[in-house]
Amino acid sequence: MVRIYRRDSSDERSADDSSFRVTGKPERIGKLSRLEDEFDFAILLKPSKHEESVDLPEVTATLKPSARIDDRAAIISRIRRTGLHVRRLLSMDGKQSLLKVRAPQRVLELGAERLRLRKRVDKVWMTFSCELRASFADFDKARDCINFLDSEKQSIVHALLTASEIDGGAGLNESCPVAARHVVQMYPLHKQDLALLKTRWVTFWRASLLSANHQHDQAQKHNSRCLVLRNVLHQPLDDVAQYFGEQVAFYFAWMEMYTRWLVVPSVAGVVLFALQVHSQHLDHPAAPIYAVFMALWTSAFIIAWKRRAAVLAYRWGTWGYEDEEVTRPEFYGDDSSSKLHDDKETDDQKPVERHYALWKRLLKYSVTMPCVAGSIAAVVTVAYYGFSTRDKLEAQSLATKREAAQIADKIKKLRTITLEDLQHLARLGVRWDFWVYLLLTPILYGLLIPVLDAAFTRAARSLNNWENHRTESRYQSHLILKVFSFRFVHVFASLYYYSFAPQASSPSTDGESTTSDGMVRVAIQLASFMVTGQIWKNVMETLYPFVRRRLNARAKKRASNEQFNQSTVFSGAGTAATAPRVPNRHRGSLTTCTKLAPETVMSTHAVIHEQCVRLEQASDRAWEEAGLKHYDTFEDYTEMLVQFGYVSFFSLAFPLAPLLALLNNVLELRTDAFKLCHTRQRPLAHKASGIGVWLHVLQVMSVLAVLTNCFNLAYSTSLLERALPSVTPTQKVWIVFGIEHLMLLAKVWLDCVVPSVPREVSERLRRERERAKHESARAMVKQMEVGRN
Repeated sequence: MVRIYRRDSSDERSADDSSFRVTGKPERIGKLSRLEDEFDFAILLKPSKHEESVDLPEVTATLKPSARIDDRAAIISRIRRTGLHVRRLLSMDGKQSLLKVRAPQRVLELGAERLRLRKRVDKVWMTFSCELRASFADFDKARDCINFLDSEKQSIVHALLTASEIDGGAGLNESCPVAARHVVQMYPLHKQDLALLKTRWVTFWRASLLSANHQHDQAQKHNSRCLVLRNVLHQPLDDVAQYFGEQVAFYFAWMEMYTRWLVVPSVAGVVLFALQVHSQHLDHPAAPIYAVFMALWTSAFIIAWKRRAAVLAYRWGTWGYEDEEVTRPEFYGDDSSSKLHDDKETDDQKPVERHYALWKRLLKYSVTMPCVAGSIAAVVTVAYYGFSTRDKLEAQSLATKREAAQIADKIKKLRTITLEDLQHLARLGVRWDFWVYLLLTPILYGLLIPVLDAAFTRAARSLNNWENHRTESRYQSHLILKVFSFRFVHVFASLYYYSFAPQASSPSTDGESTTSDGMVRVAIQLASFMVTGQIWKNVMETLYPFVRRRLNARAKKRASNEQFNQSTVFSGAGTAATAPRVPNRHRGSLTTCTKLAPETVMSTHAVIHEQCVRLEQASDRAWEEAGLKHYDTFEDYTEMLVQFGYVSFFSLAFPLAPLLALLNNVLELRTDAFKLCHTRQRPLAHKASGIGVWLHVLQVMSVLAVLTNCFNLAYSTSLLERALPSVTPTQKVWIVFGIEHLMLLAKVWLDCVVPSVPREVSERLRRERERAKHESARAMVKQMEVGRN
């Protein structure tokens, strides 16, 4: 448990807070825009029934919690007691508030120490300490302070806002009743650095192509185009980590490396596809080599990624971060150990670590795990029943067509028709049930799957909250395992069914034709999933939100202008407690206000100023960001790992899958960046030392890739029967078992031989441990000397 710093003065404010108060002086208009980039977080409050003044109210600790306006003031008071600075913005109608929050330098340094943030010292990373701040590389001697990254400021502010009041925070978390009644959402704000990041990341090609002078020769233009092509798979990962946090940066780093590694499988898949087209048969002799290559490719890629992740984690100072992660504010203990005790030496309050009994968590696992497993089993059962019923109806329909064709041949041959033939044709009729099932099933599947996904995700989140995980990384890991396992099953159910299930729909008794029909179905489904699915995803997740955001911004601006024109200054309906009624003969002309009495002129100027300030506040970009959708790497990871499964599991059926994935990912790298910069809220910056639980999911999928490719060779193709005509089913099982174990042994051998951490990183980590011991010993000696004195 980590206690967050709390200021001694509950209502202390910064000097610049006074500029946010309305004083009737128009020259202060525009201050918001100039200082806007200093704020890190925004808190959107629920609309009030009453119109509020643009004045930021004086807040005391003795507010009545019963009144709604007092609750809003209490939220501001909570935030200020943590040492954070607050600025309030009002909507144009004055009924909804948005709080912008930032941390002064002293609070940032104390918060970084409490959160155990790491900063660089002489090419090594050390936990930040206020006493040793002058020794860190980011120390600014001129300003006598530490320079924090924007993502680090964001983490500190969020910790202060969500930590309980007992621990020195504002307590605006899920367990706070005041926040539950009034807070709609809390989200980080974008900064001016976003514009520079977009030019380096989203529109990287403009700097190369547009910087060249049109009067230069063709060689320079050609060099610019070559530079763009070389940078297609390059991303400014360090900039992404500094702005969006390491968790988001690791996703794009993994996707970049995965895209690069798709080049070789794409070439091999094109070669195999060309051989299959040339031989006019799916079971080409080169297919086993390709299947073995794809199974080993997954293992090699995971090993290479581990080494890459180790390098990035050390570069960003997040190596082993999960071992030092702080406790989630929502975590609760099962005893009174969370009470505070006084530390007499430091005159500070330190919380005792909260504990939760292991048997209680295991008891909860015994409830949640069967719920998840039961849901997955139900989906598998329904999917199998649906596919098998469809195949049976299709087989009956084909049998009916064959019988009708036989009768038609008989009639054509005899040139006559008998009563028995007519009765037979009448009994055959039209298989309307097959066509209804054939057309209705895909529609229901497309409608129900998103609903089931949303319902299961909500249920999984509730179960995850009930399990009471201590750290954010463990919470996210268990949630990902629950939700992704459900999606994995319903996504791959049809592919596995048509690869290995008995082909009841095939009219042929020839085993080779049956397996070929299954492979063709898998290939068609893969092509449709990877082409139409990706196009639809890019349109719905990137293009549609961008167009909608532009239209909403225009509509909101138009509505604000209309509301401003109809405001009390021009309509004559005096604002409550602000100004008297302006005479009709002076309405609509601000210059005529000089003909009024002096007190009326001052009141009118105050109303004009208040309306202008309100218009500026309502036009703040934080309101626009509040309407954007929240960004989470889960959906992007899920999409990429499903694609990874397509490529590694079923490339034998559709060798062009790696090529389609490569082409999609080249575009996806930029569309995801565009989505993150233009159509989503800025995500909360989370520290991470890798891709987390997704690495374990990849390792499981690599084992499944070995098993799937081996079984595809044995049961989805006729290559084994061609090579060994006299093989029996039992011998086939043993052959598959032997090949699968050899490939798994090769995978384990690669894991053992190739170290997951490069030697250079290991050496630097060793030096960091030695440096940490030295600094700890020096601090102890210093403390002993202070004690003697």
